[in-house]
Amino acid sequence: MATAVSSARHTWMDLLRGTAVLLVIAWHSMTVTEGLGVDVPDAITMANQALSPYRLPTLLVISGMLLPRSLTKPVAAYVRGKVRAILWPFLIWTLIMGLLRDRSSLLDPVTWVAGRDHLWFLSTLFVCYLAALALRRVPGWVVAVAAWACWFAFSPQVPGLANWIWFGAYFFLGASLSQAFERITRLPGTVVAGLAVAAAAGAVLAAARSGYQWGAPWLVISLVGVLLLMWSAPRAPRVAVVRALEAMGRSSIYYYLAHVAAILLVGRGLLAAGVESGWLAYLAAFAAGLLGSYALTRIPAARWLFLFARRIAHDPTQSRSTGWSDVSPLPRQPQQ
Repeated sequence: MATAVSSARHTWMDLLRGTAVLLVIAWHSMTVTEGLGVDVPDAITMANQALSPYRLPTLLVISGMLLPRSLTKPVAAYVRGKVRAILWPFLIWTLIMGLLRDRSSLLDPVTWVAGRDHLWFLSTLFVCYLAALALRRVPGWVVAVAAWACWFAFSPQVPGLANWIWFGAYFFLGASLSQAFERITRLPGTVVAGLAVAAAAGAVLAAARSGYQWGAPWLVISLVGVLLLMWSAPRAPRVAVVRALEAMGRSSIYYYLAHVAAILLVGRGLLAAGVESGWLAYLAAFAAGLLGSYALTRIPAARWLFLFARRIAHDPTQSRSTGWSDVSPLPRQPQQ
């Protein structure tokens, strides 16, 4: 897995990561609200389902694209970084979510290995980073193909294992796509138009079929969408909305980990207040997930929930890796 991505600021990666995390918040605003017994409007459900093939695959591919650079570090530093930035927040938020949702789940070893709720993503990332050490001389696309072939052959039902294999393959594919990025950005217009048509058709199919599902057709659809997004993102005009999404991307671990807890707390409050409007409940949940996560980015001490830091930085502009990407710093903290 040769190094293909430099340490320069890649705003297009921030944009895609921020967009994907925003869509994750939108999805969980729907599922948590429905889980509390409030019916969400069909328009919201269909929109979330339509975008589902492109949400997590994009997040995983973008994470994998920086794997080659990460592997250039000494093994001890590499492992230490992943423990601090992935395993630590996984354990912290497993405890938090267990206390909020189901305390008995904290006694189940599967909870602490495979991850429950949205935390399976960190479990998958950590396993992929560890596997990458043993597979560092194997091209990422070979690992991805082998993983998907294994899944199709055996359809593993072991908790966590299916996620590690199926979604981990996107991560390793990202490692290879990092080397092909320049070629992707130079795709001819006819190819891009074909990708756009196929991605739109995939979105329509997903809306009609209750969203992304595991299987060959959805694998192809998701990869078409990822390629289209990789071509499009560097061309996005850096208007206010784009810059806001880039900022989310730079702080993506905050938004990804914290949003479900915020949605759940606000949703329970609305339920206790007797709110039955699906639109109101959904919009309140979405706002809670977004603003609650943002609030944590402005609290210096909160970084302990997302990164095992030896100390709280006094320099609010100092960059550090979050573990999600080796070029994305933790968000800037407010002046003391």
